[in-house]
Amino acid sequence: MTTATATVTRVRSLPRLAEPLPARSQASDVLLLADRAARRFPAVSERVHRGALLLLAGHVEPLDPHCYGTRWFRVLSQSPARRRRAYTVNTARFTCDCPDFLQGRAPEISGRRLCKHLFAALLWEVTRS
Repeated sequence: MTTATATVTRVRSLPRLAEPLPARSQASDVLLLADRAARRFPAVSERVHRGALLLLAGHVEPLDPHCYGTRWFRVLSQSPARRRRAYTVNTARFTCDCPDFLQGRAPEISGRRLCKHLFAALLWEVTRS
């Protein structure tokens, strides 16, 4: 089983917040971008791939720009359904309200802390632009 096939299999088992990426080409674009980022920044490779899984599962939803401004997202956690929660991410300021980010456990790249929720939202922006 290839990495992409294994990823798609895992993604199908996750509940959805928003619609998943519709086109197969977009899904492969997400995986390709995640692989490139993981190779370029090995310290965050696991978080990059988990962020890609969140996006592919439909766990990323842009928030209404009239209420929140631009570049705000709601990203569901990967926790089991009974403990699942949604985190608020701002890709303009590189912030997330998840425990990893707030408690300083998310690694830093170029002075910016990056968690999987932030990667998921950034991947959403890149694949939709």
